[in-house]
Formats: sequence, C-alpha cells, structure tokens
Amino acid sequence: MDWDIMRDQWQARSDDGMPVVQVEKPSSVWRRVRWRDYSETFIAVLLAPMFAWISIRTAQSGVWVTAVFAAMLVVVMIYITLRLRVERRKIPRREPQMPVLEFLHAERKALIAQRDMLLSVSRWYSAPIAIGVIGVYGGISGPGISLAVYVVVVMLLCIGIDRLNRYAAHTQFDGAIATIEQQIAILEDTS
Repeated sequence: MDWDIMRDQWQARSDDGMPVVQVEKPSSVWRRVRWRDYSETFIAVLLAPMFAWISIRTAQSGVWVTAVFAAMLVVVMIYITLRLRVERRKIPRREPQMPVLEFLHAERKALIAQRDMLLSVSRWYSAPIAIGVIGVYGGISGPGISLAVYVVVVMLLCIGIDRLNRYAAHTQFDGAIATIEQQIAILEDTS
C-alpha cells in the first residue's frame, strides 16, 4: 500500500474517540529544510573564499588579529556546510519495501534532529559567526565606539536569529513530530 494512502487513512481515523488530525505533511517540512539548507550552503560557499582572501591579505600585511578571525570564519563556514549536509542526509527516503513503522521511526528521529539543530543554532551557527565577524571588524577598526556599536548590532542580530529559529522549531517541527508519534502509536496498538 502506498505511504500517502496509509497516512491519509490514519489521519482520517475517528474510531476510539481519536480526533481527526489535519496537520502539515512532513514532506512539506522537508522541502523547507532542504531549501533552507541549500540557501545557507550557497551563501557559505560564496563567503568562504572572500574571508579566505581577507585572511591571506591581512596576514601578508601583518594584521594578524583580522587574519586569524577571517580564517576562523572560513573554518566555521566549512563546518556549517558539512553539518547541514550530514543532517540533510538523515531525512529518510520513501522506499516501497520499507515497513511503514520503520519509516515513521526514521522520520521522527530526523524531525527531532532538525528541531534540536534549530534550538541549538546559537551554539554551532550564530555564536561562531558573530565571534568571527566581530574579530574581523575589531581587527580592522580597532577599539572604540564603532566597535562597541558593531558588537551590539551583531549580538542583537544573533538574538533575533535564535528567536526565529526557536519559533520555527516549535511551530514547524513540534506539530509534525506529534503527528508522527500519533501515527506510530496507532500502528503499534493495532499490530
């Protein structure tokens, strides 16, 4: 039986007093995840050579603070690109021979991993980039009021990014995880 048909039947069940659940399909969540990952990867691939160039040029000029922080940004962008790729590869593929319950468990695990990644974005994404760009700017501008303003702006931007990612984690992933868990429970009860 086709997965889409089975899912539609599970969502339409109203026996045992279970409410009919109509929520967003996980496949549309995965489309957004892939779009976000590809766009962020594209940006990182564009910016990494620029920061590598800045690192080389400033090292040649003897501006070691800027060179080190620019090199750090290159490493961070490579890490982000690889991490997004690793997490994206965890998204389960629909295979006709795969048991539905096994697929649901894999999809639940992948959804939780994506949600957790969004909830921890400040540790592995925002903070390293913030430290890098503040270091590059500070190395160029030196201490002063412009650096202080720049730090405040970057920190506010990071806080905003963290809040938006937490909102997305709760609005896009919590509902999809709950739906998958409900479908798993129904299947486990009937088997």
